[in-house]
Amino acid sequence: AISINDQRIIAKSDIFKLGDGSNAFLKVNGQRILSPYVIKAIGNQTYLESAVIGKGGHVDALKDAGHEVTLNKVKKVKIKQYEGDISTKYIK
Repeated sequence: AISINDQRIIAKSDIFKLGDGSNAFLKVNGQRILSPYVIKAIGNQTYLESAVIGKGGHVDALKDAGHEVTLNKVKKVKIKQYEGDISTKYIK
């Protein structure tokens, strides 16, 4: 399970960056999300950490773009359930 500022990410989630510079924000599941961005993930801590901090990984890219990045590993993470519509069209 993954969330960004408590917006649960599912296969149908849309994530867009809107604006530039200090006016930039994310739109996740139709909701405006402002920084600081808190990304929560549930899974194997060692695997998740290596996936983002490896050389040339996402953490490096964010730091190169001038963002501050903090990585916290905790034993218990609570991620809220998805609250949007998950019905599909045109699939039998």
